[in-house]
Amino acid sequence: MSVLPFPPGDFPCVLLTIRVTDNAYADSDDAYVYPARYRAALAPLEAGQPMLALIYEPRHGGGRMAYVAWALLTTPPESIGKGRGGQQEWRVRYDGGLIPLPRPVSQEVSGHVFETLLRGVPRELRGPAQRGMSVRALAWDDFCAVLAASGLVPVLTEREAPEDRLMRQRVAVERLVRERGFRLRVLSAYGWRCAVTGWSAPPDLSHALLDAAHLVSVARGGSDGVRNGLALTPTVHRLFDAGLVNFTFQDGSWRLQRHRSLDDLRLEGAGGRLELVHGQPLILPGDRRLWPEIKAAGPPG
Repeated sequence: MSVLPFPPGDFPCVLLTIRVTDNAYADSDDAYVYPARYRAALAPLEAGQPMLALIYEPRHGGGRMAYVAWALLTTPPESIGKGRGGQQEWRVRYDGGLIPLPRPVSQEVSGHVFETLLRGVPRELRGPAQRGMSVRALAWDDFCAVLAASGLVPVLTEREAPEDRLMRQRVAVERLVRERGFRLRVLSAYGWRCAVTGWSAPPDLSHALLDAAHLVSVARGGSDGVRNGLALTPTVHRLFDAGLVNFTFQDGSWRLQRHRSLDDLRLEGAGGRLELVHGQPLILPGDRRLWPEIKAAGPPG
C-alpha cells in the first residue's frame, strides 16, 4: 500500500449510496459495486489518487436517510464484468473496511443541508433529485462537516473566526485519515500479526483487534511511514506506551526489552499467561526494507 500524500484536503471525496435491503449490487462492508456510468466520480482513484468516501443510506431499501460510515480508498477499482441489464460493473474496495460513524447524520440538521449539491433543492424534491446519483462527488468541506456532526472530530464553535474554525476542522480530519492510513500500511506489512506475541487477526477484524504503534510519536518528530511502526496487540501496545516494554536492535535482530517494573505485574488469567521474554526476537515483515529503522526506539526507562 502506498504512502498517502498530505494534506488530505487535496483528496477528492465521493458519496456512495448503499441500500440496506434490496441490495442489487451485493455491496458489503468491504467493497462497493457500481455500474460504468458512475466511473467519472471515481476517476481520481483510477488514476492512483487516494479518495475518501462517505456512505449514505436512502429511504429506499430500509435505510435511515442518513450518512452512516466513511472509508479510505487507495486501491484503484477493478472491472468485474457485466451485471444487471448487461451493464459493465466495477468494484472498489474499502481499505480496512467501512468505518461506522459514532452516530448517523441526516442530510439536514437544524436547517443546515450538508451537501452543497443539495442546498438549493427544496426538501420535498431532494429525494427525486438524487435519483441516478447514487455515486457522486462530495466537497471536502461537506465531508468534514458530516464527520464533525457525527462526533468523530470536534464540533466547531461560532466564537472562532470562520477561517480558524475551518482550519481546525481540516487538521482534525487530516489526523483521522493519516492515522487510518498508517494503521493499514503497518498491519498489512506485518501480515495482520502482532510483532511480539504472534497473535493474528484477519484483515476485516484487525481494525478492532490489532494496533499500529508509532515507535517514535508524531509529536516527537516521528513519521507515518511503515518503518516507524509495529503491529501490536492492544495489551502490548499499552505496555509500550507505559514504558514497561521497548524494542532494541542487537545481534542483527529487533528484540523485546522488559522493564524491571513489569515483574511486579500479573499478566495472566483464566485464558492463560502473556509471555514477554526479555531479548525475544520480534516477528517482522519478510521484506527487510519494512523493518523498523535502527534509530526508531531506545531502551525502556
